[in-house]
Parts: sequence; C-alpha cells; structure tokens
Amino acid sequence: MDKLQRDEFYNYRFLSNLTVSPEKTAAAVTVWKADPKNNGYTSNIWVRKDQGFAQLTAMDKESSFIFDDETTILFAASRDSQDKKKAEAKKTASVLDGRVCPCCKKHCPLAKPKCSKGKAVRAKALKDA
Repeated sequence: MDKLQRDEFYNYRFLSNLTVSPEKTAAAVTVWKADPKNNGYTSNIWVRKDQGFAQLTAMDKESSFIFDDETTILFAASRDSQDKKKAEAKKTASVLDGRVCPCCKKHCPLAKPKCSKGKAVRAKALKDA
C-alpha cells in the first residue's frame, strides 16, 4: 500500500453533524474539506435529495444547522458584507486586546501599531488566530 501524499489528502471530504428531519424523511450533513491556502478547512451543508446528496450552502463557512420541519433547515451564516466586516473587527479586537509591540521602545498597541516591526507582529498574530 502506498503512503498517502499531501495533495491526495486535500481531495478527501470529512463528514460531521449527520442529522435527520423530525419525521425522518430528510437528512443533512456538514461536509469539510482541507483548505491549504488558508491552513484550515472549509465547510458546507449538504442535504439528501432523491438518491444522493446535493450541496445546500457554498460560502465555505456553514457547519451548524437544525431542521425546523421536513423542508426547512436553519443555519447561521454571514452573507452581508457589513456583517462580515463587523465579525472580522471583533476577531481583531479580541486577538489584539491589550497587546503591545514587543519590538520597539514605544510599546505601541498592536491594534494600531506605529512601527514596521509592530505591524509585522500584528499581521502574524491575526494570521495565527
């Protein structure tokens, strides 16, 4: 048996949250896929349709859902660009909250660094978050 190559791993799909509807006439699942560009995973919701599954979402960030009834699935998603900006701002604030630049004598806040080293530390902190 050959060893699994990294590029082959990127083609795998991983399933979670298999859920059936209240009357058990429908099913849905979260499908995860490796995202090497962002060093993470994408996730979308798929539903049982006819003899197979069909992709319900395509924003690559939906994973939690519930059946409201046999034909309605509820899930959270940020589809408005303003909502996405607000969520990103909250993430930035929480990651950088109270942190200061360790490289310069000014110890400028990483939320708004003034030196180039502080800007690099800020970028790395946000990437690692």
